[in-house]
Amino acid sequence: MPLIADVVTLAFPLLGSSEAREWSLFGIQTLSLLFLAVYVVLTGKMSNANQLSARAAVDSLNELKRVRAEELAPYVIAYFQVPQDIGTVIHFVVENTGRSPAENVRFESTPVLQTSDPALKSRRPIYKHGVRLLPPGQKLSTTFDQTVSYFKDETRPLSYKMKIKYRGPNGTYHERLQVLDLGFLRGMGHIVRRGTHELVEESKKMVRLQEQAVPHLERIAKELASGIRLTNPYLAVANVSSHPADDAGLPRLVASSLVAWWEMVCSTETAEHLPAFEAHDTCKALAQQVLAAIATCELTRDGAVRETLLEIYGTLLMMASTRFYMDGGNSLRRFHMRGDRVRRMSQCILSGGAQIDPSQMTLPFRDN
Repeated sequence: MPLIADVVTLAFPLLGSSEAREWSLFGIQTLSLLFLAVYVVLTGKMSNANQLSARAAVDSLNELKRVRAEELAPYVIAYFQVPQDIGTVIHFVVENTGRSPAENVRFESTPVLQTSDPALKSRRPIYKHGVRLLPPGQKLSTTFDQTVSYFKDETRPLSYKMKIKYRGPNGTYHERLQVLDLGFLRGMGHIVRRGTHELVEESKKMVRLQEQAVPHLERIAKELASGIRLTNPYLAVANVSSHPADDAGLPRLVASSLVAWWEMVCSTETAEHLPAFEAHDTCKALAQQVLAAIATCELTRDGAVRETLLEIYGTLLMMASTRFYMDGGNSLRRFHMRGDRVRRMSQCILSGGAQIDPSQMTLPFRDN
């Protein structure tokens, strides 16, 4: 240390002895070493602090990358669901809630998923064969079982542990363990909601029913156009004496049917409960039969019976157009008066064509 010795010699000229100069030099060197040690320690601490700071920066950057990767990564979940619009069917649903597609999605369930429907077992459900590609935000649903059928068997599990495996778009492997619960679906009520789909289906049913009814309506229209036959059992008369060779057979048959019909109408069981539409339709049908009998009279030149049948025909048409009002029974009494007149004229035909009282031939007034 010659430089330090020269400094000491110049700074301390009074120290003439060599021993004093040596002690002074020793003290200065000791202080220099002390300051150097402090400097080294502080420099080491600063270096460690810089390393920690750099490491923290790297960790922060890695964390940001990981968070960003997780935000963009696919996230596949699976669960059971009972749609509210059906309420009796359990669906197995797979959904990708992430922001990138999931590839080669596979499922491993413990225990194995069980179903009671043999038809479902024969299919290829997604929980058995997986999904090759599940885009972000997409949901796949498949029928799993019926709620009644599944919960009816007490041995079937109410929860499954499912391992979901899939890969991201960059080849990263993902694996999640999830519990699928079915217990909360037992005994759950539901409200059936009807929407546009149900409205369209009901409209289609109405169209099909109308298409099925068109041939029947066309057949009925043809039958009405060809004439109405008296097939009412109340109008069948077994005691009518008519022979094929007797030209007056049809008028007598019609007259007998009219008498039988009116006796049925006037019975205590139907007199007060005769529907208006039934009375009108029956009167129109009987008037058509009377027309056929009038045509027979034209061939036989039986003028008396023909005139009586014409009176009956006019009276039946008026009865067919009768309107029933809440008028204390007046309209119903007028209907019965005309019916009685038809019966009396029909009985005259059955009695052999006797002359009819002119008062009976007078047509009553028409209803408005």
